[in-house]
Amino acid sequence: MLTKPELIAPAGDLEKLKIAFQYGADSVYASTPKFSMRTREISFTHESLAEGIAYAHNLGKKVYLTLNIYPHSSQIPDMLAHADITAALKPDAIIVADPGIFQYMREQYPDISLHLSTQANTTNHLTANFWHKLGADRVVLAREMSMEDIKIAADNSPIHLECFVHGSMCMAYSGRCQISNYMTGRDPNQGVCAQACRYKYTMHEVTEEKRPDEQYPVYEDEHGTYIFNSKDLCMINHISELVAAGVDSFKIEGRLKSQYYLASVVRAYRAAIDLYFEDPAAYAAQADERTEEMAKVASRSYTTGSFFHKPNEESNNYETTRTSSDWIYAAIVTDYNPETGQATLAGRNQLFFEDSPNIEIITPNGIIKQTVTSVIKDDISVSIVNPNDIVLLTTAAPVEVNCFVRMEKRRGV
Repeated sequence: MLTKPELIAPAGDLEKLKIAFQYGADSVYASTPKFSMRTREISFTHESLAEGIAYAHNLGKKVYLTLNIYPHSSQIPDMLAHADITAALKPDAIIVADPGIFQYMREQYPDISLHLSTQANTTNHLTANFWHKLGADRVVLAREMSMEDIKIAADNSPIHLECFVHGSMCMAYSGRCQISNYMTGRDPNQGVCAQACRYKYTMHEVTEEKRPDEQYPVYEDEHGTYIFNSKDLCMINHISELVAAGVDSFKIEGRLKSQYYLASVVRAYRAAIDLYFEDPAAYAAQADERTEEMAKVASRSYTTGSFFHKPNEESNNYETTRTSSDWIYAAIVTDYNPETGQATLAGRNQLFFEDSPNIEIITPNGIIKQTVTSVIKDDISVSIVNPNDIVLLTTAAPVEVNCFVRMEKRRGV
């Protein structure tokens, strides 16, 4: 009998942690800014992490803390002190990449579960078994593994296998890039990547001097080109293949993404996983609907990465580094009155309801679609809402706090 995979969501702060669980995540991964692969805009402190872990455990959910940079010798004393504090929080696991830090954690804290980060680039079952014998309970597989390779690993290793199924992709092997360090002095392997792969570059082709007939075209317009810019990963229509290959945990990337992104993507994957296990035929039949749903979340367009083929030009987005969608994050629900059927909304973008009357409300249990031409602001009906405006909307069905409103972009924009 197939086991339903765990759905792991990113949590950049305490509010996002709670939203991830509200929308169906089984667990989250999180950290403070120190000694993690994400230092920008991460607001967790040790105190709020402790609160988040207690919150998760009350729900029967899990929290995994990251400690997965590759430290330099001068950083070791501070990092070990941080590791001790992290261990004292008693998370469900700690995610580690560096072998020395792994050994320290295993010796000092034998009761804490250790997960091997994707940064450690595990690409085969021999490596998985190596780490298993050293005490790892799980490996987060390298993004470079194909579905076939994952199945071989699952068939030949007892260790729990986790892989990324959705989110931004790095142009470097297992995310270990040095372009940012070279260009800006910000070391990606220290968690301060400047995302130099998203920069515009000017050239026409890349040619290796001993292979003049093998040219890598660079598509360029008057604005330049994004030669290193990968599309985003999306495997929501391939859950059956992932499960058959033996993947135990599905991971979503995006600790720096918005609450709206988090809720939308987690809800979609939760619904897809549950539907596949309830009714595989219905899951297969709804592929187009899921593709349409994912297009409403801003992305750099999507790829399946290395799962089905060697990445090629179809995996890159040469046109723009920015994420985009025909829909925008409009507002968040901050309150709901069941007696009046009205939701209190906090605006997040400038909204023109007369021009874009079609809205969708993302809830943990589904999506409410309705047409809106005006809302109530200060007891007056208005059709334009500015960011941070507080307005009332009569919803087509009951909603709850932290539901998210999106709308089609204004016509002609």
